[in-house]
Amino acid sequence: MLYICPHDRHAHVESLPCDEHSCGISLCCRRLPPSWCSLREDLLTRPIYKDWVDWRWPYLANHIPQHRNVMRIFRSLLCSILLCLTLVRASLVDDIINAIKNGVTCGGCHSLLAPLKVLALLGDGPFVGTFTAVCKGLTSFDDDVCEGAVRTQAPIIAHDLRSINPFGQTARKLCDGLLGLCQPPAVNQYQVPFPKPPPATPKTFVSTGKTPFKVVHFSDIHIDRNYTVGADTTCTKPICCRHWNGEPGPVANPAGPMGSRNCDTPPALAQHFLNTISSDNKFSIFTGDVIEATVWLAEQGFINHEIQLFNNEIATLPDVPVYAAVGNHEGAPTNAFPRNTTSKANNQWLFDTLISINTVYWYKHNYWLYDSDTVQPDPNGVLSFVVSQLQAAEDAGQRAWLVGHIPPGGRTDVMSDQIVQRYRHVIAGQFYGHSHQDEFMVGYSDNNRRSADTAITAALIAPAFTPRSSNPGFKVYDIDPDTYEVMDYKVYRTDTTSPDFHIEPKWELSYSARETYSRYVPDLQPQDSLSPAFWHRLTEAFENDDSAFETYLGFKRGPGVETASCDAQCRRNTICDIRALKVEHLCTPSSPGLNFRRSLEGHATHDHGHHDECEGPGINAIFQAATTATDVDWDALRKELEAIIPASA
Repeated sequence: MLYICPHDRHAHVESLPCDEHSCGISLCCRRLPPSWCSLREDLLTRPIYKDWVDWRWPYLANHIPQHRNVMRIFRSLLCSILLCLTLVRASLVDDIINAIKNGVTCGGCHSLLAPLKVLALLGDGPFVGTFTAVCKGLTSFDDDVCEGAVRTQAPIIAHDLRSINPFGQTARKLCDGLLGLCQPPAVNQYQVPFPKPPPATPKTFVSTGKTPFKVVHFSDIHIDRNYTVGADTTCTKPICCRHWNGEPGPVANPAGPMGSRNCDTPPALAQHFLNTISSDNKFSIFTGDVIEATVWLAEQGFINHEIQLFNNEIATLPDVPVYAAVGNHEGAPTNAFPRNTTSKANNQWLFDTLISINTVYWYKHNYWLYDSDTVQPDPNGVLSFVVSQLQAAEDAGQRAWLVGHIPPGGRTDVMSDQIVQRYRHVIAGQFYGHSHQDEFMVGYSDNNRRSADTAITAALIAPAFTPRSSNPGFKVYDIDPDTYEVMDYKVYRTDTTSPDFHIEPKWELSYSARETYSRYVPDLQPQDSLSPAFWHRLTEAFENDDSAFETYLGFKRGPGVETASCDAQCRRNTICDIRALKVEHLCTPSSPGLNFRRSLEGHATHDHGHHDECEGPGINAIFQAATTATDVDWDALRKELEAIIPASA
């Protein structure tokens, strides 16, 4: 009989006499190491095996005693199965390590998913344990960040892998979400069902020149209720301004009372802003993300509590209603919104002209989207909801705004182009956040001929309120009361470097869109709105006028943000992406979307693929860091994984 060392597949193999009581059992006559016995004990306690043995073994033992050779065959067969399973686990460690080393291409990602599927089939325990060890061994994240991020998010990935073909279309999308290494497959064609055909003569909305009303748009407030005045603004965590290690030590850069770079919004700054929302504004829209960026701590109870606190705060505002959309940080864990659950907070018809939609159902880091190889184009019935509400608006002769967190186009295809085409005369505007940047996008009736004549919708994206990487800002729209179209918007920011900031933040005008951009679109008339055609003409100015493009980039990034220069190809891609409200027409290729590195100052800094600042140290960042790690002690990692996988299986 054979004895094989489970810790070294190339160790000496020797013949040993059969011992029916090896491992303390009579089912197997192989001499097995103790670690294999624990595997057998676990295997026999699993229902499918336990039921078979409990029923078959007495039958064979009591009713066919004369067939002892049958019993020997059964014992040998079961023991062989156990040996094979154990060898598979030993090989699995090498497969995972090799796949991590080579997971730097799209094909390499698929090759990584294959052994991870085997690991996932062993259960959430081995999967979580493995990636906690990988995170600690191959990335620069702190141990508690690794433990929390993997514990909360990895079980969703394991669930996905148990359900899909690791080389199929869904797996390709998962590789894009996890590593940014695969270009997304072609968008699956889906015909959105509409209750009625478009009217032959849609109702037109004409301005009578009334005084516009004002609407405040703010986003990504990320309130950190554990923000600590005097704590260091540099640290080893993705956000700072907390005493992460208990008692405060030497502080190089103390956090002020109203907020600091590398930190999320202190309650004092949030409350100061809410108090400044004037009664001159008819209402406000908030496009999501109340929760701070400690995604490794995101538990359902905590998130519910934070949302309730924020709801209580905005409910106390006098005569200024705030209508909100759900952000990706409102999920527990972060980004996680299962397809087939419904919550009244996900989508709302908030008042006559505003529809709030949970756009996270199309976010590539919402890993619940990857648990089926069957295409599911309408998760949680969101598209059906939007159609029903736009149809109701059309029937009532009203216009509508679409409000959500994640903008369309950024490989999320949030609003099906078919819906926008069908209800173009109803939709007066779209408003989003998430990117943490001051941006806009344009959609067209003919995406093969994108021009001012074919521009039918525009999405306006608010800058982030959190001071984490730029000065906090928000927008104030001037809205025509007859058409509900945007006549102008003004961006206000407060300067975190001002000497008076921590005494009394001042919200100062950064720019007026109409005043600033009309010089580049000279045919804009005083009675004209900032229509989709206007925004397209502005992109034409970006192509031909360096000043116009640089002005836009400066406002987009915000003051004090250090970024790489934008060369000719960057410029072409930026303009093309502005014109890509339909996902198929994006120009910027998918790339690793978020990596964390240690700066010389000691705090986490961010490299962004698609300027996705609304992320954090999630499972995707761990995968990306692991597959690009250098100077790794692979032998130590192998030993750790060998201890984790059999013990947890």
